[in-house]
Amino acid sequence: MNQFTKSLRRLAAAATVTTMLSGLSDAALAQELTIRIATVNAPTSESWKGVMATAERVTERTEGRVKFEGFPSGQLGTTTDSIEQASQGLPVMTFTSASFLSSFGVPELSIVEGPFIVSNTDEAENLAFSDLMQGYYDSLAETAGIRVVALNWFDGPRHMIGNAGYPSPEDLQGVRMRVPPVETWLKTFEPLGVVATTVEAAEVYSALSQGSSPRQKARLPACALPDGRKSPRRLH
Repeated sequence: MNQFTKSLRRLAAAATVTTMLSGLSDAALAQELTIRIATVNAPTSESWKGVMATAERVTERTEGRVKFEGFPSGQLGTTTDSIEQASQGLPVMTFTSASFLSSFGVPELSIVEGPFIVSNTDEAENLAFSDLMQGYYDSLAETAGIRVVALNWFDGPRHMIGNAGYPSPEDLQGVRMRVPPVETWLKTFEPLGVVATTVEAAEVYSALSQGSSPRQKARLPACALPDGRKSPRRLH
């Protein structure tokens, strides 16, 4: 992992925490507040380390008035569960992506996570802060009570992990592969002939180990267990 990737993740984590707090009134900040930070990522992931380090700084700068409780590895449920908790007004923040948010009243967000939408991180940054995206963020806040704090975070490129190589799209015909349980990823892989199987992130390792879903689409950091063990499959 290069230093640029680490810095980008930590910047995204910082934006996630501090921007949410900037929306609170002076009266609210004068009182004690505890925010739950939830993710399906492991506590060993760089994104989790970054956001918790930022949380510590926020607690220090607010003289202990704003505290955070961390819940990695899906302890509060799936990504969708955490988004629903936030939508209901609970003090919950979560790591998510546009495809998961699209099911909360703004379906246009689903295309943002499609393949080849941007070519590099500069284009992604421009898109994330564009007037178009700001309109989607405002619609999400109005329809679901959810405020997007940062969508410019980068948690690594996507890989296909399995027990064989797939050098060409034709090699994917009939291959059963795990994808996240959102429509964006189903529509990305199904045209390739993949038999897409939706499995929640917290269940991926067991699905790979037991063979119920022998292949998956995932980020490389997601292929490690909390104790550092790697996924028992080949990376392609």
